[in-house]
Amino acid sequence: MALTEKEKQYWMEILETTNNNREEMFALRTVPDEYMAYMEKVIRSEEMIDVPLIGIPVKCYISMAENRCPGCTVYIHIHGGGFHYPWTEDDALFCAKIAHETKGIVVDVDYALTPKHSFPVPVEQVYEVARWTAGRCAEWNADSEKIAIGGCSAGGNIAASVCLLAEQRGGIKFCLQILDCAALDNATPPEYKPEADLLMMPSERMNAFAALYVGGDKESAYSPFISPSFAPDNMLESQPPALIITAGKCSLRFEDELYGKRLAALGVEVTMKRFSNSRHAFTVRMMDEWQEAHEVIIRRLKMLNL
Repeated sequence: MALTEKEKQYWMEILETTNNNREEMFALRTVPDEYMAYMEKVIRSEEMIDVPLIGIPVKCYISMAENRCPGCTVYIHIHGGGFHYPWTEDDALFCAKIAHETKGIVVDVDYALTPKHSFPVPVEQVYEVARWTAGRCAEWNADSEKIAIGGCSAGGNIAASVCLLAEQRGGIKFCLQILDCAALDNATPPEYKPEADLLMMPSERMNAFAALYVGGDKESAYSPFISPSFAPDNMLESQPPALIITAGKCSLRFEDELYGKRLAALGVEVTMKRFSNSRHAFTVRMMDEWQEAHEVIIRRLKMLNL
């Protein structure tokens, strides 16, 4: 059941009136010149990919490292923004750096956003991008067995969901999932989550993101493909290895670390790193301990070549 236009407007107004912190965050940070230089070290292109199941094509930005090696890895990156805010140049910079430092290729997905599009549109789009990517590996001289996927915040949610979907449908295997400050539980109201009194943003704002993505059927929020936290053990035990990055000042760290512990208990290889002095979405937004987080991601992706 879809949200009514009145309900959409209600949640949109909440997002507008609670937006100050986001704007302040962008105003305060500085992009280092050496980070900007990575854009000159990759060959960038755009692709529109058809998604027959839902009939809504998706744009991707491809960053190919000029120094890429034969049989290189391919990383599928999914941006954050609460399923609502769009792809930004921050994502382009991040992808250029990852591509160059890993001597590989990054596919950056500009998926459809709320309130116009809710679940399952972004998940189906990213799943189709993954299938398309696997089909291009021979042409790119990349290794189809070294396709990793990941994202920040809402992007981490979609990455985890696509990994679950890929296992259910078959046909594509990821060698790694990178979940960075991922929003893995869209069902539990934020005011009932751990440290609810210290939430990283107002609870009504977090509820708005979830409501616009889930739609009018609140029970569907418990689906593993909307809230991977609720995936049963038999879905998790066959998941790809995971790198889970959390931030000490991000209230999503509890659900992310619990997800990692569940995966590990089921025999999945998991690496978890909490950056205690960082805020939500610090990695791509170039805040706090972002450079250290980049090194963790790059090091883990490089391990795929060992």
